[in-house]
Amino acid sequence: MTLNNLKFRTSCACIAIILFAVFLLILNFEHQAQLLITEFNSPAQRKILKEVRSANKEYSFVEKAIQDYETSPDTSNLQNIKLQFHVFSERIEKYHNGTYASLSENNRLFQENLPPLLRWVEKYKNIFNKEEKININVLQSSMTKVAPHLRIVVNALDERNNELLEKTKKNFHP
Repeated sequence: MTLNNLKFRTSCACIAIILFAVFLLILNFEHQAQLLITEFNSPAQRKILKEVRSANKEYSFVEKAIQDYETSPDTSNLQNIKLQFHVFSERIEKYHNGTYASLSENNRLFQENLPPLLRWVEKYKNIFNKEEKININVLQSSMTKVAPHLRIVVNALDERNNELLEKTKKNFHP
């Protein structure tokens, strides 16, 4: 009878240990899930997504300001072009040597397409600062030429964001 009692206690202990191990695994899984959710909603992720949207939006504001100037070529609309361009140029400069410069590391598309964008921004920044007469048609055609570079830079930022998300997923699934 003692042998049966010992077998029963051993079986109960084994079952308790297995249940405890399963409980710990479930807790660990929940903790990893919470970390993943936190990572997806992290300020860094939101900042990159906001950045991708902002660059496109600011570029379209410059285009809209040019259209307004074509409709009504007065000084207030010209000032609006300059203002919108200034905001957009600051964003591009952040990509180069400011807040988002680290995103270009190991990103060939970003590194190849940012310099033409920077040259374009610098050229028109100088024109706007010198108060030179601006040929709107030339500005529009140059914007058309530089737009693909902007799209590639923005897509490169978006790819970087996706890489960070994939890295987070890989950390979640060992």
